[in-house]
Amino acid sequence: MASQSVDQKLKEIDKLSAQLLKKKAELEKKEKALLNKEKIIKATPTQVSSEILEKEQSIRTKEKELNALESKKDVLKNQLDGLQTKSVEFSREIKAARNLEKKDQELKARAEEFKLAFEDLKKIKNIVNLKQQELLTSTKTISAREKVISKKEKHINRLEKEAKSLELKKKAIERAIKDKRGLINISNVDNNSKRAAETLRKREEAVKQMVVKLSEARKLLKRKESELKLKKAVPLPKQTQKQDLSLKKKHAEVNSILKKLESVRQILSKKEKELKLRENVSYAPKRVNQLHVFEKQLAEKEMGLARKERKIEELKQMIGYLNQQFENKNKNLLAREARMNQLIAEKGDLEASIQKLNADKRAMGSQFKKLADLEKREMYLKKIGSDLMEAKGNLESLKRLTETRVEELLTKEQELKTKGVSIEGSIKTRDSAAIEVENLQRQKVLLEQTIASRKNEIDRLRAEKQNHIMEIEQGRTLVEDKARVLADRETKLQELSASLVQPQPHQQVQGRFDKIKKLLTEKQPPQQVQQPPTQPIQQQPQPVPQPIPQQQFQPQPVQQQFTQQAMPQTAMLEEVSDFDSLLSTADSLIKSGRFDEANELITRTERISVKIDNADERRKVNYALRQLKTEIKLAQL
Repeated sequence: MASQSVDQKLKEIDKLSAQLLKKKAELEKKEKALLNKEKIIKATPTQVSSEILEKEQSIRTKEKELNALESKKDVLKNQLDGLQTKSVEFSREIKAARNLEKKDQELKARAEEFKLAFEDLKKIKNIVNLKQQELLTSTKTISAREKVISKKEKHINRLEKEAKSLELKKKAIERAIKDKRGLINISNVDNNSKRAAETLRKREEAVKQMVVKLSEARKLLKRKESELKLKKAVPLPKQTQKQDLSLKKKHAEVNSILKKLESVRQILSKKEKELKLRENVSYAPKRVNQLHVFEKQLAEKEMGLARKERKIEELKQMIGYLNQQFENKNKNLLAREARMNQLIAEKGDLEASIQKLNADKRAMGSQFKKLADLEKREMYLKKIGSDLMEAKGNLESLKRLTETRVEELLTKEQELKTKGVSIEGSIKTRDSAAIEVENLQRQKVLLEQTIASRKNEIDRLRAEKQNHIMEIEQGRTLVEDKARVLADRETKLQELSASLVQPQPHQQVQGRFDKIKKLLTEKQPPQQVQQPPTQPIQQQPQPVPQPIPQQQFQPQPVQQQFTQQAMPQTAMLEEVSDFDSLLSTADSLIKSGRFDEANELITRTERISVKIDNADERRKVNYALRQLKTEIKLAQL
């Protein structure tokens, strides 16, 4: 918005300058027409000459007004230059502000993303805590199950001890059977012996079945041992390794039991063969009772063997159940280890993401600070926009004043035209009198002399005007050179200050804007234009002045621009020399850095410059004082 308002103001100023140039051209055309009319008028009475002098005075006043308008035009041009520089600076700052707004939007989006990520992290932390609690509960359940398994292992050990004791009893019975072989006679064989043989056969068959079952159990144990060997490659916890050792011990004990059962089967087969040989042999009558006792003992042993078989089957079932539990535990442990590894990896990722979030949070804090600085800058730009609107109002008021003055000039021109028409009619009616003709001829000579003098004065004024323009351009170049030097110094100082302490960029911009605002708010003193007093009409003949040769303008410095021009009066020469000394002292004070003293001296010279009668010299002095003021302001910046 600020850049658009500045562009509009620049366009309006261009329009005003074009209108002023058009009006100036129209006035020059009207001046030429009036000069032609003056040439046509060759004989006029005294009243006409007085009216012509009044017209000349009005033309002078118009020329003065034109000069004032040109000075205002110069002021407007200077303001235009300042506004253009400001518009460039404002456009740069607006671009920077837009870029910063885009960055702010991106930062806001990132902040929202970070908030969502932070909430997700909180949820993940809660999930991790829940999973850790679940792991603790699972470890507690595993420890309880291990206690139950240890109790069952103790029970199995007890059963194995009982089996060993039964084996010892079996061995004792076998020894007793061997001792009682001598009591049996081969000659007598009773029905009881046949029954005993049948019972032995049945027992042998039962033993064979038990041996088959034990072999199958042995095969199962071998398979499980092979599976355990395969699982040894996978690292297991210490508790599982202890369980493996206990199972190995149990397998070794079962193998020993199977070997003992095979030995018992072999013994029973030998006994069966002996009984087959002794089928036709009868026992002695005295020893029949001993056989019955022996049969009873064998029946008791069979019952014990059946019990042992049942216990062995129970042990097999327990071993299978324990193996299943062991496999399930191994699977659960492997799954838990994999899950723990995943959780550890997730934990590392979460820690890294938390660190990233903290870093992003810090960056967001710095960016929020930048946002606050941008808001301050926007407020400052709004203030500058209000100042520009005030300047626009001032320009509009100046425009209105120029329009009113132009209208007044047009009305005066119309009045002059009507008077010229009435004068021409009076000249035609008054050609009869010769005395009047002589007077008119004299007045004509006087008018020609005055017109020539006026032309010379106009040429001199134009030359002075060109000199003023050249001086203004020279002063502008000097000011631009000084501004460049000061800008270079400022850049060097900023680089040095940045190397020592890096200030924030918005503070530098704000300081420059404050200084520019001060320069804008400070009003320049108004120019006091004094009109020369009107001289009475001299009817005596005056000598025709020769035209003044135009001197070629040479650029001069500010201190010497008043010394090289000749003044018509001695008193004015003394005053100009005093002004030159004052200006030189002010320049030396500015160079030495004593700005307050220089300002006081400039104010004194402004008060004294009012006393100068010559408007051109007074204008030059005022221009030099303005240049010194601008130098002071640039040096302060």
